[in-house]
Amino acid sequence: YLDLLDYVLVYADEKILDRYLELADGLQGTELVRLGDKLLAMEKPEMALALYSKVQTGDEAVTGSFWLNCGKCLYFLQEYGNALSAFEEAGKLKENSGELSAYMTWCKEAWQNENISLCDSQE
Repeated sequence: YLDLLDYVLVYADEKILDRYLELADGLQGTELVRLGDKLLAMEKPEMALALYSKVQTGDEAVTGSFWLNCGKCLYFLQEYGNALSAFEEAGKLKENSGELSAYMTWCKEAWQNENISLCDSQE
């Protein structure tokens, strides 16, 4: 399934990709995470996040790396508050990398700028 995804991503349109991803419903947590990671790498954060959300909280696939990638998806989708929460979860699970630190910094700045813009537009 995962090997075929590369071909579907390259040769198929969005409708076929959506149908292909519907088949993922029966996959285990680790497989869903691997599939989500592949989609994130192909710059499809919304699709990746949809797969990550199917993984149960207590699943062994829920690691610091899992939360880091969830946070990246949310960051790219400009959901900065939720992204920060995911990054904090990554930190709790001992995901202490320069990448996590950088994303947290960028996310805080983007969220602050977003809040400032909202305040300015309400005046």
